[in-house]
Amino acid sequence: MGTQKRGITECRFSRSVAVVLVAGLIVLSGVVSLGQGDVVEPRFRLSATGLVDTDDMCIWIHPTDTSLSTIIVADKDTGKIVVFDLAGEVVQSMRLGSRAELGNIDVRYGFPLGGELVDIVAVNKRSTGTILVFKVDPDTRQLSEIDDGVALDDENYGMCLYKSADTEKFYAFATSEFNGVMQYELADNGQGQISLDLVRSWDQGYCEGVVADDELGYVYICEEATGIWRYDAEPDRPTTGTQIAAIGENGFEDDAEGVTIYFARGGGGYIIVSSQGNNSFLVFKRRPPHSFVKAFRISGVRETDGIDVTNVNLGSAFPSGLFVCHDGAKSAQPVVSAYEDLGLEIDTSYNPRR
Repeated sequence: MGTQKRGITECRFSRSVAVVLVAGLIVLSGVVSLGQGDVVEPRFRLSATGLVDTDDMCIWIHPTDTSLSTIIVADKDTGKIVVFDLAGEVVQSMRLGSRAELGNIDVRYGFPLGGELVDIVAVNKRSTGTILVFKVDPDTRQLSEIDDGVALDDENYGMCLYKSADTEKFYAFATSEFNGVMQYELADNGQGQISLDLVRSWDQGYCEGVVADDELGYVYICEEATGIWRYDAEPDRPTTGTQIAAIGENGFEDDAEGVTIYFARGGGGYIIVSSQGNNSFLVFKRRPPHSFVKAFRISGVRETDGIDVTNVNLGSAFPSGLFVCHDGAKSAQPVVSAYEDLGLEIDTSYNPRR
């Protein structure tokens, strides 16, 4: 690709009703040739009282027992955050205000706060222009809010976190419908809270999906009508983007929505993106020039937004990790069933806590 940044604002968006958990992405080590539209059966679905539009999710890895890890989802319509265990049971459910209009949710480990290192989960609240930050209690696996409550100047639509390998500082990238991309630094305000300060911004067309690669120092932004753009994630770097995947190529149909990274050793692994227009997921190499690998579908899933993946061994249920996606279908939901292998590289050596 290598195309330099250009702006565009026209796009479409859709709503959703469920989340699907799939183990079939990373189970067998053999490489299998799969074509466009091959179907993976979901292992089970995540459901909780009151969820309507679970637009995005993140996977939190437990520090001592990975089988106690959780999947944390943000519901766009109800303003709820729900924490699930790996059996699909609810650990915590909390509402962040009526019609909170939540966007994307993300997790990072080892934030220095009040003399200790804590795991943080952040979600953007579109209705108030804020980014909410929570601390994860490793004993209860529940969240408690620790941001300072200060509204940001710009509207936000999507969001992801980034930890710099160079400085060990933490950042949040906020995407928007009309105001481009904003990068904020997260800092301990000395009162047991986290404050966010704007460090740079740049123009970008209508975008929501965003993910950062802490190891390689990149942030990937899904401009909904054009495709995936790569930027340097460090705040002192240029804001010139490179397009790495384009709508109209390799079966990529707008909207370009959720995006996630499967980490493998030495910069290996994959970038996976939701191709909302044809209800599929496209896989690209994590290493530049990000060559296209394959596409797949999840049985019963339509119009997907947010997705997440982990390579971590999560115990007997998911020894090679898991893939989780939002479902925009408005019909009956698929039931728990067997899953199929996608034939992607397996590497459980990468530790997101390191």
